[in-house]
Amino acid sequence: MKTPETRFSYIPSLDADLFAVRAGIPLATAAEEAGCIVDAALGTVRRVACSISIDDGAHLLWSAVYSLDMAHGLLGSIQAALEDREPSAPADGFGYYIAPSDNTAPGPFQWFVVNHANDCVAEYGTADTWSDADQVACDTIERLEKQAAPAPAPEAKPEDPETMRQVWRDMAKMAADELAKLDRAGAEQEARP
Repeated sequence: MKTPETRFSYIPSLDADLFAVRAGIPLATAAEEAGCIVDAALGTVRRVACSISIDDGAHLLWSAVYSLDMAHGLLGSIQAALEDREPSAPADGFGYYIAPSDNTAPGPFQWFVVNHANDCVAEYGTADTWSDADQVACDTIERLEKQAAPAPAPEAKPEDPETMRQVWRDMAKMAADELAKLDRAGAEQEARP
């Protein structure tokens, strides 16, 4: 099951909606994103409610805190039910992963687009924020889906030690390159005033 296009944030002076949910997003993914949005809003409202007095309207904010908390719980339940119904990734499509997966962690964030047809990393990169990593990965998947289907990767034979050595060398080089990028990013961040 996937989302239909849904427009929202109507602006009367323009007689138009400002935003829209794109069509074709798997419902489990949409529920996960909605949960993240509600969780962020909940954290903000809770911090504000804790920092003001009842005379200044804290009691009004606490009703929003409890409502957002309930909505967050419902979204989590919906997401879990949808994940049980939908496979996490199509057997022949693309998926992506972001590390660290915690969108509140400090960057940089690594993104990986995986081709599930051959279980290979199709592309990877680094972004400063989790949102940027998410956007780049989604854009990469859209671009890759428009290209011709890749040939399946050759099967590695466990009894062929040279093939396995080459795979491990390639993985070690990729990891070393990414660690070097992280080291440079850390050094640049420390150099900033």
